[in-house]
Amino acid sequence: FKASKQNRGIKRGEDLGWSQFTTGNLEIREISGIHQSILAEPRVRLVADILNEHLFELRRDDVHERSAK
Repeated sequence: FKASKQNRGIKRGEDLGWSQFTTGNLEIREISGIHQSILAEPRVRLVADILNEHLFELRRDDVHERSAK
């Protein structure tokens, strides 16, 4: 997740430095606000909803892969 407004002086790439921690795909989801505000109500609900969607998809895909074996 990436806040739509960044603090002054932060000059990282589009991924805010996260690509160095993964070898897979990295999806950046922009959330309206500043870093502190996306971790508080009401925006944190949006973050939680998006995370839950992705976790559901991963579980669903895992179940499909297991049943195909």
